[in-house]
Amino acid sequence: MKTLAAVLIAIAVTAPFAVAKDGESDRVRKLEERVRMLEERLSEVEPTSDAIDAALAQYLRDEDALDQSVKRVIENDPGLLGSKINFNLSGQLWLFYNNPSSRLGLDSGRARLDMDYLYLFLSADAGPFGFRTWLGLRDTPRYTPVSPWGRWWFNEAVVYARVPTFELGDGSTHEITVEVGKVIVPFSIEWDHTWYGSIIYYKGAMLEPDWGLKVRSNIPLSGAFSLDYALAYLVRSDDLDGPSSLAGFGLEGTGFQSPEFTDDPDESEREQRGQYVGRLALNADLGAGITGTLGGSYLTGRIRESEADGFPWFHSGTRTASLSQTDWELDLVMTFADVDLGFLRLPQVVLTAEHMWYDRGEADQKGRAYLLELFVRLYSDPDSEWFQAIDAWYNYSADNAEGQPNAYLHLPSLGIQLNDYTRLMFEYVSWTTSDFIIDRGIWLHLSFDF
Repeated sequence: MKTLAAVLIAIAVTAPFAVAKDGESDRVRKLEERVRMLEERLSEVEPTSDAIDAALAQYLRDEDALDQSVKRVIENDPGLLGSKINFNLSGQLWLFYNNPSSRLGLDSGRARLDMDYLYLFLSADAGPFGFRTWLGLRDTPRYTPVSPWGRWWFNEAVVYARVPTFELGDGSTHEITVEVGKVIVPFSIEWDHTWYGSIIYYKGAMLEPDWGLKVRSNIPLSGAFSLDYALAYLVRSDDLDGPSSLAGFGLEGTGFQSPEFTDDPDESEREQRGQYVGRLALNADLGAGITGTLGGSYLTGRIRESEADGFPWFHSGTRTASLSQTDWELDLVMTFADVDLGFLRLPQVVLTAEHMWYDRGEADQKGRAYLLELFVRLYSDPDSEWFQAIDAWYNYSADNAEGQPNAYLHLPSLGIQLNDYTRLMFEYVSWTTSDFIIDRGIWLHLSFDF
């Protein structure tokens, strides 16, 4: 096993340097020295399972920081990789089985198996320039399309450039990444491990794509700290967000009104315009396998609403309302190298908390939303032929909107990573208010990466 571990380190860590040309920077040579130190650490451990596992766990903790350093070196000197254009195409297919015990707007108790999502990811880069697209297809009999292209839509479609700005204390060059197109709004945490999604997602504040310009970067600070930041200006909203996906499933009347526009001429048109967004996140490596992130986001803009009178494409009046959202987020990741549970090892625990305030210019669109999640990952024995990892988590979110009944979403889940390409996930959904049940039932998901 020790030989295998050394081979894995040699491949996974030294491979990025194989493309480097003569005259490498001191930074690259220092990183190569770290690789040699890692190999020596493995060669010096006693040939026992516990000692090897502990050394491998230490390597896993160092690997991410090492990979990030290698990435910064190559990005600061794209000539290390030459000038060729690199293309990448991948995808993901999601199948789901749902057995709802109770659902607002749908036939209760009607179970079915559907193809839920097909995602295609295409990207290309040449030196500091590139583009990235995330195309989705949703094709289920009970899904109502809300995209202008029917069941197809773009979650992301951007061109970007990495722009050097100033020299950092370690001799490397600080860069910013400028993205233009349909960008993911830098508000809230990126995602919360679930498939179903939390209430914060259904308030339109997580994984939200809009048209505009985004600038993001990372600044290494002294010691074990670094700072992520992102700024964005959004010209106008697209037609997709968390609340619109509720409408697609027939869950209207929940009080989760979309701030996005609608193309239905019989309904009011709500369109977000001129949004400014900023996000800061402080990252810390606290030692002993513990890392943490403390972040905050702020969004301000306006909503233009045109009143519909039932005649196609004619609106009787227009009004403008302000839009503002603020949140804070805490994320702790704990990896325990010395815990051996038999055929499961290297446990990882993630604790996530988020608190959001929102005001969207309507009496029922002001309030607070909360998220709390405990996520545990256990890796299988490397020799296991059944699965690679087991994930278990409990996601709780709530919404307190003025003039609306409080809503609560409980989401206990279990995920099994069968291999590099296949994942199985079980989720139990209980989404209720003090007045009625929004959704309750079992979801079974099977995903394939290709």
